[in-house]
Amino acid sequence: MGGAALSTNGDGGTATATGGAGFGTGAGGAAQLTGGAGGATGAGGAVNLTGTAAGGAAAAGGAINLTAGVGNTSGAGGAIPILAGAGGTTGAGGNVSLTGGRGGSTSGAAGTAIVTAGAGGATPATTTGGIARLIAGGSGAGATGNGGAAEVTGGAALSTNGSGGAVVITPGALAGTGVNGGLHLRAPTGLVFRQQTVALDIVDTAPTLTVAQFINGIVFGAPTADRTVTTPTGAQISTACGIGLAVGDSFTCTLITTGAGGGVELIFTAGDGNVTFIGSVRVGPLIAETSPGSATWLFRNTGANTWVGYRVA
Repeated sequence: MGGAALSTNGDGGTATATGGAGFGTGAGGAAQLTGGAGGATGAGGAVNLTGTAAGGAAAAGGAINLTAGVGNTSGAGGAIPILAGAGGTTGAGGNVSLTGGRGGSTSGAAGTAIVTAGAGGATPATTTGGIARLIAGGSGAGATGNGGAAEVTGGAALSTNGSGGAVVITPGALAGTGVNGGLHLRAPTGLVFRQQTVALDIVDTAPTLTVAQFINGIVFGAPTADRTVTTPTGAQISTACGIGLAVGDSFTCTLITTGAGGGVELIFTAGDGNVTFIGSVRVGPLIAETSPGSATWLFRNTGANTWVGYRVA
């Protein structure tokens, strides 16, 4: 325990736990903080590391720093393992939680939880940066155990009218003559899934689509005369995409005619001037080998509340 300051503006004393230095080829001694063992039914004692609360009106709280030792020459840097305790015979294993600090009660921003792999060394200049991995646990050795799922979930809105947090995956940017990092989905058996909204049957009407029906939607109907299908406005689309929206983000929408009426069509129409189309907006009846009964548009964000729909199929 470090000594308390007794003067008007003195700093408190530092508390240090240091393992002994090694000699020759011997390793340095470990410095350990170990909670006490539990009794017959008692839990083991916790080991708490807590930064001291700020004393002044605008002072920052004390940080907790964990820094592994630097390697020498070709030696690797020291690791910082964080390992929760194993469960008992039928008990669950302990959780590992990494949580940013809560924001201040009036307008303080919440703290970010960051996991960053190490940068490549300066010499040689071709050293690759470290890998940041999120790996779920393997199954047990029994006959029916399943591997654990790896989940990334945006934060839920807890306010009255707040939006949910986006999940954004951004590959690394290039430098010089390199190439931008890609986003690779590798499923060895080809099983890649996404959740699909329920297809909308417009029967024989001319609807204005909601954003829920429109974004990644499938719309079908059996018109008896030409029917327009109107998109939401550009602002409505952008609002529905949430705070993670960036220029270049895109989604698809598909129109299908199920009727075989002669010459009647579904016609895609913009909800306002911020939605435009490239390619035909008309989908005719399904006529074998002469006219497809469906079409797909890829809608791409091009700026503030502006979208272009490209007919791609």
